[in-house]
Amino acid sequence: MSYECDYYFYHAEARWQLSRIPDPMDPDPTRYALLASFAEALVSAFNWRLMLGLQRDGTQIEGQDPIKVPLETAPQWASKVRPLAEKLDLRPHDEDSSDPIFLKRNILASTGYLFCV
Repeated sequence: MSYECDYYFYHAEARWQLSRIPDPMDPDPTRYALLASFAEALVSAFNWRLMLGLQRDGTQIEGQDPIKVPLETAPQWASKVRPLAEKLDLRPHDEDSSDPIFLKRNILASTGYLFCV
């Protein structure tokens, strides 16, 4: 997923804004919860990069306040996706941590692979 995250991050065109990810309206509640969680996790990862001074056009802000850069926002549909009825554990057997974005939908998953530069 880190390569896909990089690929998506470096598309600075407006149509690639995370807030524009269309609602998949997936009838499968597990898949829908996963898609919503991934969309929100990408927002967290992209904003982390932006706060480091990395820009979606491939440039880097140095010596300036990266907080003034417009941050990404999640698509509106993602906030309406309900948690799963039963816990879903997607972590490798040696992983103990879980991302809070996934946890709010009753999914145990780590997202460290999204936070690489």
